Amino acid sequence: MSHALTIAILGLAAGVFQWLSPVMTTPNKETADQLPWPETFEGYLLTPLPMTAMEREFQRSFPGQIGNFRSGENQIILRRVTRATRKLHPATDCLKASGHRIGKASLYTDHQGGKWSGCEVSKAGQTFFVRECITSPNGKIWTDVSSWYWHAMMHPDSGPWLASTIISTSQY
Repeated sequence: MSHALTIAILGLAAGVFQWLSPVMTTPNKETADQLPWPETFEGYLLTPLPMTAMEREFQRSFPGQIGNFRSGENQIILRRVTRATRKLHPATDCLKASGHRIGKASLYTDHQGGKWSGCEVSKAGQTFFVRECITSPNGKIWTDVSSWYWHAMMHPDSGPWLASTIISTSQY
């Protein structure tokens, strides 16, 4: 194949990808603000917690909605996401940045058979278990943000998605 033909094919492929790019990243038509937060999670009543100033600032540029809840001794963070975004990242990234020691990550299956990523997190003599997953309206589950991100990029109309993070004193 000649050098000129190779360049022409690569240029054409780049042009097609650039033409499709706005379509692939179009935000989901249903906004997260239209959907109420659940009143219970895994059978336990959710009590809303006030957002900190830093969380409110982050929320302003987040494509969706963030809710912080207490359920018994558990803290539950729910993020409804309307489009693919790099602003959705594992909770362990934030915890590590705030000085927590992060244990080895593993897959976890809950009592209903749901899949989660999970690990122990510790700081100042306190140990917690953090588990998280992302779900779509049709029940698809991702246990890592990266695989969800690429799915959301290629299938923007399959959301909004719910990213759930549970911080508990025990692995259950």
